[in-house]
Amino acid sequence: MDTAVATYYTGPRPNKLVASKMAQDLYEILEIPNNATDAWIRRGYDSRRKAIAQDSSLGDAERASQLQAVEHAFGVLSNPVARAEYDEKLLAIAEPRMAANNGSKVSGARIAIYGAVLVLLVGTAFALWRNAHYEEQARIDQERVNDEIKARVKEMQERDKARVESSDTIKASVERAREKQEATDALNKKGK
Repeated sequence: MDTAVATYYTGPRPNKLVASKMAQDLYEILEIPNNATDAWIRRGYDSRRKAIAQDSSLGDAERASQLQAVEHAFGVLSNPVARAEYDEKLLAIAEPRMAANNGSKVSGARIAIYGAVLVLLVGTAFALWRNAHYEEQARIDQERVNDEIKARVKEMQERDKARVESSDTIKASVERAREKQEATDALNKKGK
């Protein structure tokens, strides 16, 4: 394999029965998933070394054997080129037809670019949807506020109209009372 181009299999991991056809699954040795990042691989390595060192039930030979397996797994999985080769071997065991028919190799850099583009597209689509959703919600909220303002203005106008009408009624009542008083005063003056 060309060292400048690392290929990664990003599909599903083979099941444990298939992986057991290889000596031992390196991912299982470090107790990490197949899509582990470099930091995750490092944590798995440190965790397994510590667990083996603290296991008092192991003899010296067994402890050395397990530490050697952990060192080997870490060495392969922390090297991108070696990891790609290992994943291809697992894939070839799991799905021989897929490995045989897959003549094109995709570089790790190209996969990273495709992944980044996919993330950007999904992020952009989500941002557009979110903005449209918030704009629609803002428009609905603004319409609701405008309707409330119109209802309050109408209510105030009706109250003002009622006040004017009651004011006119009071004025008319006062005018009638004044006229009655004047008529009564005029009658009283004539009668005296």
